[in-house]
Amino acid sequence: MTVALGFIGCDKRDLIALETSEPQTETMSDIETLTETTITHALRQPGILVIDFWAPWCGPCRAMTPQFERAAEMRPGYRFAKVNVDEQPTIASAFEVRSIPMLVVISDGEVIGAHPGVVGAESLVGALDQLVLRRRGGGRRGGARRRSCRPRWRV
Repeated sequence: MTVALGFIGCDKRDLIALETSEPQTETMSDIETLTETTITHALRQPGILVIDFWAPWCGPCRAMTPQFERAAEMRPGYRFAKVNVDEQPTIASAFEVRSIPMLVVISDGEVIGAHPGVVGAESLVGALDQLVLRRRGGGRRGGARRRSCRPRWRV
């Protein structure tokens, strides 16, 4: 199975197809709820941050919740957070969220990928692991340089 994580604000040529890897089970990770008050601090923290943009009335968002929680349990080394788009429209707008659920992946304060819709926990952690490996390895397949695609949220 392949999960595509694209870059926010970039065109379709910037999509990365990532092969999933075998899941690893570890201890539970906390899922933070981000607000306008807490987002800047969260973005300044080093490492991987995965944000789930959702709304309580959204059926697919409710289906994504247990998958997101399972992914957080499987990868406690990554940080997981949720943003309720109804309560935090400024954050959703800053990240150019146009549909929900929307997962946004941030590494050391930089948006490195996004995926709209529901994705299974195993596929999500596999894609995250691949993003981390590619980032540490110096970039995308074929050595192409990636444009910087940042949200309009200031860190």
